[in-house]
Order: sequence, then structure tokens, then C-alpha cells
Amino acid sequence: MKGQAVIIILLGLIVLKLYPSILAATGPISWVILVIVVLAFLIVSFMWLIGLIGDWIDNKEKRKKEKAELREITNILKQIDNINKRVKCNVPVNSHFQIFSAL
Repeated sequence: MKGQAVIIILLGLIVLKLYPSILAATGPISWVILVIVVLAFLIVSFMWLIGLIGDWIDNKEKRKKEKAELREITNILKQIDNINKRVKCNVPVNSHFQIFSAL
């Protein structure tokens, strides 16, 4: 829908830009054409704006869910960090190399 809206908006702008030449070619009926083009332009622009707002609202819900998941992961990592601080392991850093070299 967004691509169609952009095309219609651009076509409306082109018609409005060419309006003086259309006025000369069509005479008084050109005012009716102008009103139709302007109304179509406004309707499509409004629909496009509603679509953008709808996408923003949908993304807002997704962002809330992602923030909640990130908070949960952060809390779990903090708990793991606290457990690691409480449980002291006296294994030397290079001991695993000695174990594997003996094999």
C-alpha cells in the first residue's frame, strides 16, 4: 500500500504542477479535475499516514516485548554473576591445559 500511495501522491503532484497547461486545454472543467485530484491526493496521503501510525503502534508492541525479554535476560545474567561471586573456585587458570597435555 505504501508504494501505491507514493506513486499516487507523485502523480497528483505532477498533475498539480502541470495544472496551468491543463487549464488552457480543458477550460472550465479543469476546476473539477483539480478538485478531484486534490481530494484524491488528500485521501491517499491520509491513508498513508494512518498506515505509518499503525506500523508505529505495531512496532511499539514489539519493542515492549523485546525490552521485557532483555530485562529478563539481564536479571538471569545478574543472578549467574552473583552465584559465581558466592561460589569461589580455586582452580588455577592453566590447569585445564595440564589436564589435556597429560592425555
